[in-house]
Amino acid sequence: MIVLVADIRPASVTDAKAIAALHGRSFLATYPHLSKTIAATKQGLSRRVAMWSDRLKNPPPGCATFVAHEDHRIQGFVHVGPSGDEDHIDDGISQVFSIHVDPSRWGGGIGKRLLDHALGFLQSCGCKEATLWVVAGNRRARQFYEALGWHLDGLQRKEILAVEGADGDEVDVVRYRLELNARDEQ
Repeated sequence: MIVLVADIRPASVTDAKAIAALHGRSFLATYPHLSKTIAATKQGLSRRVAMWSDRLKNPPPGCATFVAHEDHRIQGFVHVGPSGDEDHIDDGISQVFSIHVDPSRWGGGIGKRLLDHALGFLQSCGCKEATLWVVAGNRRARQFYEALGWHLDGLQRKEILAVEGADGDEVDVVRYRLELNARDEQ
């Protein structure tokens, strides 16, 4: 049996539809118990394609999206950039805004490779620290981040969980933090 290892590359505008579809599949698999989020996800493919097309055509300053692909199919993506959190304005802290792997590939190392690549990119841009927000009840994601050295920094808030728009369920999210120079020591 030949095992293919996904390659990581910068996303292009031509990837928008595949990223949008994967984004939706990931939400459906992760949050099947959240009825509003599921309904919004099922109805929102065209909005997600438009959102990702715009994000990839006109990336905000310092933002980047990377995809993991193999056998001509995108298996995962990560989107990163400067933190927009109020306590980080203009302080050089970056944020992982989203990372998703096709549910059929969960546990195969693609998420770790994507995150390592994105954090390397942020480090090369001079960032010393990164944060991310995750749904408090998403144990799978939280265990993934914790195994990679991320730690809770004590902040939490409520958000509407939807791939786009404000039509999903309200959830509690918690913030994780990672010192990027600590990655060099591992």
